[in-house]
Amino acid sequence: SQSWKPHVIMLSGDLPWGTGWVLLKGLRSNPKVSGIPVIVMSQQTTGDVVEKCFALGGNGFLRKPLEDQQIVKRVEMVLREFYL
Repeated sequence: SQSWKPHVIMLSGDLPWGTGWVLLKGLRSNPKVSGIPVIVMSQQTTGDVVEKCFALGGNGFLRKPLEDQQIVKRVEMVLREFYL
């Protein structure tokens, strides 16, 4: 039997219980989910943070606070790039 997998993972870089960067590294090192695109969201918006997102295997970055249209556009873009 096949298990369900999401088409995209949205991850906060600013987690209250730890860093989203550690979670992103864990996702990328786990063969069961490493092929799922990840969009990172963060209040930190320096170039270093965006660069870190992509260096650790993120597929997209969104700046918090988020607007609905931003989310929809970024998810559509990542899904198009990843699955087409």
